[in-house]
Amino acid sequence: MVRNVIVTGVTSCENRGVEALVASIAAGLHEHGETRIRVLTQTPTFDQELLAPWGVDCVADPFVTSKSWTRYRPAETTEQANTRRDALMDEADLLVATGGDIYTSDYGVSTRYLAAPIAAQNHGVPVAMLAHSIGPFTSREDAQSWLGVAERCEVLTLRERVSQHYVQEELGLSAAMAQLTADPAFLLPPAPQERVQSLLTALGIESDEPYVCVAPSRGIARFRNLNEAAHDCALGRLVDRLVKQWGIPVLLLPHVHDSRSHNDDRVLVAELARHAGHPLVKAVTGPLTAADYKGLAAGAHLVIAERLHAAIGALSTKTPTLAIGYSQKFLGVFADTYGDDIPLDSVHLDVDTFVGDEKTTEQLLHGLQIQTMKSALTSRLPDLLERARMNFTLLPAINNEVSA
Repeated sequence: MVRNVIVTGVTSCENRGVEALVASIAAGLHEHGETRIRVLTQTPTFDQELLAPWGVDCVADPFVTSKSWTRYRPAETTEQANTRRDALMDEADLLVATGGDIYTSDYGVSTRYLAAPIAAQNHGVPVAMLAHSIGPFTSREDAQSWLGVAERCEVLTLRERVSQHYVQEELGLSAAMAQLTADPAFLLPPAPQERVQSLLTALGIESDEPYVCVAPSRGIARFRNLNEAAHDCALGRLVDRLVKQWGIPVLLLPHVHDSRSHNDDRVLVAELARHAGHPLVKAVTGPLTAADYKGLAAGAHLVIAERLHAAIGALSTKTPTLAIGYSQKFLGVFADTYGDDIPLDSVHLDVDTFVGDEKTTEQLLHGLQIQTMKSALTSRLPDLLERARMNFTLLPAINNEVSA
């Protein structure tokens, strides 16, 4: 019997991290039986084209409506949206809540992302929250709202131990309720080597020529209430230092192609390349996919990322990776990925410090143990991939029970 699965918690695949998550989840679901997958998103037409290879149907999210993406959604009345909600729930065998870190106060109120899981639970549809980073919540009411849904989930998995500790020790969730897994995007295949080499050739990089990648975030200053110009200057110092230290190409990867300029990494990488004014500094342009960026990261000498899924794409190909982070999700994923043998402060720098202290750029790059980092990733990656697959091995029992 075909299982009808709804995937919720999706904003837009304009963010290639969202694409990586949804594509990996779709692939995992298809591996465990014949499945019809409907992805609820803010940009359904765009996402449908990008996710077509993964066998999903993208529809406008009737539970969460973002004003900033209204023009990308079909016009409908509240009554029409409610009718679609009911129809989706009536047909669903399982609702998968993804989103990585939507259940946190980092971006404001997160409770609206509980609307679809609550509707599913009220309809008797099993809910699986897959591979989340949770919290921190600044509002007790938000924390309690999440707990109320989490405690009714059939499956709840967390992608790193920092969140596991938080939900158990701070929120009081039973240890038996949450399984530790890993981000599904660890499983995303990189683009074929022929495709990657064609991208590198277009950038003037020969086969086997070393290069480094920087994946900056145009939105990170906004997330942490930092001065945007100061953040851009800090990135400029980082790029300049890389060129002077290694003298190899620096590829600037815009991992988010947001139609909203304040969060569009393409704008930022163009500005950084122009400011650098150096032929080794190259903004990577064009409608690249998450798999394309992962393929580029796989061949890099080093990746430095302000976007978590840009970092995951690199880490999952054993590429030594540094993070400039802004939330506990970075700490959790990097600690779990590198393990105890690599000091966390040698691979992670908080963005406040990065912007506020000019010396940190040099400190971040000084004495990098590239081979030690690569060895740690090589030894730990099999376990992380197995943990990522666990997100889906936990699901068939639910699906078979519902479909019987």
